[in-house]
Amino acid sequence: FRPPVPPEPAGEIVDVGAEVTDLKVGDRVVVNPQGAPSGIIGCGGAQGGMREYLLIEDAVLGKSVAVIPDTIPFDIAALNEPMAVARHCVNRSEARPTDKVLVFGADAVIDSSKEDVTARLTELHGQGANSLGQPRPDTDIYIDAAGVAAVVNTALTSAKWGAKLVTVAVHKKPEPIDFGAILRSEMTIIGSQGYPTEIFEVTQELVEHQDRFARLISHRVPFSEVERAFDLTLTPGAAEKVVVTFDA
Repeated sequence: FRPPVPPEPAGEIVDVGAEVTDLKVGDRVVVNPQGAPSGIIGCGGAQGGMREYLLIEDAVLGKSVAVIPDTIPFDIAALNEPMAVARHCVNRSEARPTDKVLVFGADAVIDSSKEDVTARLTELHGQGANSLGQPRPDTDIYIDAAGVAAVVNTALTSAKWGAKLVTVAVHKKPEPIDFGAILRSEMTIIGSQGYPTEIFEVTQELVEHQDRFARLISHRVPFSEVERAFDLTLTPGAAEKVVVTFDA
């Protein structure tokens, strides 16, 4: 048995329960998957977002869903959940405007398969040092959005004194890490899971800057071709963001 997926729905309300007072048929909404009483939608709960009709239990405006305007397409609105994950990660990092940050898994500014990451970071961020005075890149924050052990170990061995590592990616199996490197840098390792408060903090930004967010979507696949959507998602390098759409 595989739990239903995914946790990123957006759609239109077609019916409301008798006790729902602040939502109406026709409202266009984004959903808080973590607000479902029976379990997280698309992430271990009884329901997933890849369906024509989705029951929002005990629906409350601002807790279960947020209403969005007609001006934003559903494919862009579906980015609300992953953007909330990203916002929570940044909040956990406590990044400041002056901080120098490296995001693993964001883009190929540094090709770690071909370049010396530490040397390239020093070129980009300048030189700092670890707690022993050994030269290290002057990078303040490392964000792991890749989910591979090599990323964590690269961050640990590259870290200057007082740097931070925030892990937001899913690591599928345990991996050894170098605690000696943590000792030499006094690095702070921070986990980032979900979006305790951020799920609807990002909604207005999606509405106001939808053209920018639209560029994140590489493939829009109709539900009738859903197997192709999974094939794209499971093939490394085949897609950036795949959105499954339903007929209006």
